[in-house]
Amino acid sequence: MRLWKTLKERATEVGEVERKPWEASSFGSSPTKPEALTNVRLPGISPMARSLTRRKSVKQLGNIGIGELATWYHAQPKTPGSKHTPEEWRECSQFLKTVAGTRSNLADKGRMISSTNRVDGQAHLDVKQTQVGEAFQERLSDLNLYLKRLQDTLASINGEIAGLTADLEATRAFMNSRFGWPITVNQKCREFRDERLGIELVEDAVETGLEEERQLLQSVKEETFDALVNEAVELLSLMKSKAALLAADIARKARAIKVDSTMSRMRDGAKESKLYLPDVQRTPADSIQTDEWVTNCEMLLQESADAFKDAGDLRERMKSGATLSDQLVKNMEMDNNNAFGDHLVELENARENTGGLLADNKSAIFENEAEIMSLKTKLDDQVQPLQRATTRLHGRRGRDDIERTCDIVHVSLVQEVAEIDGVCEALTHELELATANLAELRKVEGILEEDYAMKTKSVNIDTKCMKLRSLLADDADPEKVKMMQRGGAWIAWGLRW
Repeated sequence: MRLWKTLKERATEVGEVERKPWEASSFGSSPTKPEALTNVRLPGISPMARSLTRRKSVKQLGNIGIGELATWYHAQPKTPGSKHTPEEWRECSQFLKTVAGTRSNLADKGRMISSTNRVDGQAHLDVKQTQVGEAFQERLSDLNLYLKRLQDTLASINGEIAGLTADLEATRAFMNSRFGWPITVNQKCREFRDERLGIELVEDAVETGLEEERQLLQSVKEETFDALVNEAVELLSLMKSKAALLAADIARKARAIKVDSTMSRMRDGAKESKLYLPDVQRTPADSIQTDEWVTNCEMLLQESADAFKDAGDLRERMKSGATLSDQLVKNMEMDNNNAFGDHLVELENARENTGGLLADNKSAIFENEAEIMSLKTKLDDQVQPLQRATTRLHGRRGRDDIERTCDIVHVSLVQEVAEIDGVCEALTHELELATANLAELRKVEGILEEDYAMKTKSVNIDTKCMKLRSLLADDADPEKVKMMQRGGAWIAWGLRW
């Protein structure tokens, strides 16, 4: 008991830990004295009876002296006509039987629960010991798994660092760029897309592609070469920093494996085993959750893998640096056209989804309005039954005094009023809920209508951009391109509204 009290005082968070629920005995109150015995002096009021509650019980019967009891009872003041009726005598016997039986049953149940908890409690703690051991093994398995993955990743990234360093000085890339009309189309597309509204003004893959295209069109081969060199230098720096982080994490996990291996082998009674109750904390302030630990590990592994994967891609680009700028521009143009096409499909699907949601929302509004009307009608329908029941109650008050019984009719009428009240209360709650839902549905309707309009504008903008970019194709009508470059055909082409 002292250890348990110390545990509660010093390991204050242990009570907050979710644990197996145990059925606990509860103290049930004894039956109350029947109304028929209100003025009856029941057994158990004498000092002799009360004294038995303060000492240990014995199995023998008759532990109150009859003479002593008689003396006490005869000394109590008596009132004329104090003899009890046979009905009171029988009612008293039945009440004592009920009290004794109820208390015996409650005590039996309490003993049964107590015995079960003693046996099952120890078995449960034995299982928990096994689970702790399994948890240590699972944790050590996770640590060793991540240690191996970190070591393999470090070896890979060190190999890429050596390869990229060697290729950097041997790479020469000459990029040609072209200007004029493609730049105008790129600029117009970016201007058009800046007209998107609200949440639709997204810096998406198309936006990124247009910016990359602009940069390519405005660069010369020296600048492109410098960009490749700068990219290689930055990537080398990134990979070296990731290698340092990997090495540090490998060292930390090796130390963690050593600690958990030692702790997993500890047995009861070990000399280093002591009570460290303040360390019983659900979430120590200096700890992190396992999910966060896994996320950090996976993030470092993924970032490192991405780094040396990017290095491989960069080395390939550096080796093929002689690719003509015209081909690069065409590839970029094709990629962006595909991105526009894919994004337009995505936009149209999103608009269709919003339209479906809007249609469902409107349907829900109509259904909710109908339900509100039904609820109001049903509430109104309860007025006449309530008037009838209460009028009946009021009318029965006019019976003579001796006939004014609280009989089955009275009880039924009161029950009917209560049930009407219950139904009305439930219907009123549902009416309030339906009214609140209707208000929210109408808010959602406004949101969806606005979203549908914004998505429609986005679809129109990307359609306009794709129409304009079609003039970049090799088979585009040169006269039409010239007209567009002079600015005379924009309105005719529907590219401005």
